[in-house]
Amino acid sequence: MKKFEINLICNLSTRSDFYLLGLLQSNFFITKVIILDNKKRISQKKKLNVEYKNFKILRKKNFKFIEYLKQKKINYEIIKCKTINNKKVYSLLKSMKKQKYFIVSLFPGDILKKKLFELKKIFIHAHAGFLPDYRGSTANYYSYLDNKELGSSVIILNQFIDRGKIIYRFKTKFFKSLKKYDTCLDSFLRVYALCMAIKKILKNKSIESIKNNSKKGHDYYIIHPILKNLSIMKK
Repeated sequence: MKKFEINLICNLSTRSDFYLLGLLQSNFFITKVIILDNKKRISQKKKLNVEYKNFKILRKKNFKFIEYLKQKKINYEIIKCKTINNKKVYSLLKSMKKQKYFIVSLFPGDILKKKLFELKKIFIHAHAGFLPDYRGSTANYYSYLDNKELGSSVIILNQFIDRGKIIYRFKTKFFKSLKKYDTCLDSFLRVYALCMAIKKILKNKSIESIKNNSKKGHDYYIIHPILKNLSIMKK
């Protein structure tokens, strides 16, 4: 594998902004971006700036995702839908016979159904939590309550939530506050892990994975507001 071909399936959100900016600043070439548009951009337009180990994301005020794609001359396609399981998305992916690898940044709660896996594509997802220890949608809040650690794991999606093979994972105690977790830190941890995963793939010239032990760890669901407040205010 001389180069890793990147295709991005995403919605219009802060997470997608960070993915795009992080991948490009790491000098990875994005072949195509498939935008799932439900007309509700789940992103604030203010300036965001996060840095960790010489990896920095700066999203300028009023950043426009599609205009940025045009500026960088990246091929993209917009599909009006509310889920990746939409028929138009399926048809497009099926037509992309030479494209195998897709990074996904989806709507909250959007889960790939069996039909998409039958296309034999590799869907790569960055989970906000250190797997297999912390599974679920708000796992990092629990991780921070447990030991003041945050993490992210890049996995190959399968039909079981957060149980796909792990390409790369990391955890850190660098971040001392969760006050900006929902607005930008969650997205930053994911794209940092994504870029490290791609570098690993390029170095090894193949996707080498770590077994995601389903018997280890716990499933953490949407955190209760009181616990969330405790994790943010914890000193």
